[in-house]
Amino acid sequence: MPLNFNRNYIIKAAAICLGLITLLIIGVIVFKISLGSLFLILIFLSCPLMHLLLMKGGHKH
Repeated sequence: MPLNFNRNYIIKAAAICLGLITLLIIGVIVFKISLGSLFLILIFLSCPLMHLLLMKGGHKH
C-alpha cells in the first residue's frame, strides 16, 4: 500500500513539530525543566499522538 501524503499534511506536520520543539526549548530555558523530566513527559504524550497518527484513516471498509 503506497503512502500518499498531500502537501498540506506535510506542512501541517512540520509546523506542529517546529511548535513542539519551540515549546521544549522554552520549557528548558525559561522554566528550568530538567531534560529527564521533559523526556518522561514526551514519552507519555507520544502515546496518544502516535495513536491519532496511526489511526488517521479510521476504519474505512
